Amino acid sequence: MPVNQRIWTLEDGYKELNTIRLNFEYDLENLIETRPEVIDDNLMLIGRQVITSNQGRIDLLGINLEGSLIIIELKRDKTPRDVIAQTLDYASWIVDLSSDDISKLYQKYKGNDPNASLSKDYKTKFNKELEEEAINSSHQLIIVASEMDSSTERITNYLNRYSIPVNILFFSIFEFEGKRLLSRTWFIDPQETIENTTPPSEKAPWNEEFYCSFGHDDNRSWNDAVKYGFVSAGFGQWYTKTLKMLSIGDRIWVNIPHTGYVGVGTVSTECLIAKNQKFELFENKTIFELNTEGKYLADFKDDVEKSEYIVLVKWEKTVSLEQAVSEIGMFGNQNTICRPTSQKWLFSMKILKSRWNIQ
Repeated sequence: MPVNQRIWTLEDGYKELNTIRLNFEYDLENLIETRPEVIDDNLMLIGRQVITSNQGRIDLLGINLEGSLIIIELKRDKTPRDVIAQTLDYASWIVDLSSDDISKLYQKYKGNDPNASLSKDYKTKFNKELEEEAINSSHQLIIVASEMDSSTERITNYLNRYSIPVNILFFSIFEFEGKRLLSRTWFIDPQETIENTTPPSEKAPWNEEFYCSFGHDDNRSWNDAVKYGFVSAGFGQWYTKTLKMLSIGDRIWVNIPHTGYVGVGTVSTECLIAKNQKFELFENKTIFELNTEGKYLADFKDDVEKSEYIVLVKWEKTVSLEQAVSEIGMFGNQNTICRPTSQKWLFSMKILKSRWNIQ
């Protein structure tokens, strides 16, 4: 159904706000470049008007925390068929870009500044290392428009049905008391298109076991996790919200980025903010009262947004960092928790269960 955004005030007789015609050439492209969070809080732009091999130009190119490349194409005055076909053409070009190619695109975007570094700026933005194997492992295609017709709706639904992650983002500007208000609406829930980033040929039924990415660094320690029985994440909802996917009794397989798989266990508590998660086997103390190697964002323990969040785990098998299992082709993901539906996950399970003698 074509989207038509309208807004009313709740006072003054439910007055409808006036809409202002968007200048796609200037207003939105500049706005998105200046404030990429209007698309997604976890978006970092790496190119604008990127010239492709067939002399096309990608309006905006970004990368998200998972390493996915995000093509953002403004509809302007193009027909639905033209803009979707053009976006797909751009995706067919970026799919073959290497991590080195992408780093060069970013340097060009930064005016060939010799100090520009994709990996360094990515870590500054996301407080996380950019894993080379994650770069360009998947794509998301976003078409920015102010309205949609039935043809665009039909094509977009069809592509998503067959796992082509295309979405449409609608912006409208309204005028209220001399101020301009920006409204944003997604055609499809962004999470649904993210789930479509795995090609059909690589998909497999979920085996009802969870993947966990554990960040072993100055803030948290795998030795602590083994000793006290937990996994954790913090410093923002992107890192912590997926921990809440876990339920008591779920089995998780823990991978440390750049190191390998180090453990498997069963969830024994719900996810709680660190200051409220009590370790029953250790005198009901919190993580901040235990003798730990990690700091667990102690400075933010009262900050609901940035605090560490903890799930207690009963370990079935753990190994040291030196014994971590890492093989070419094994599954990896930057989400703290995910439900993998890929052949790589089944391949990883086969290796780990055999190596650790787990049924």
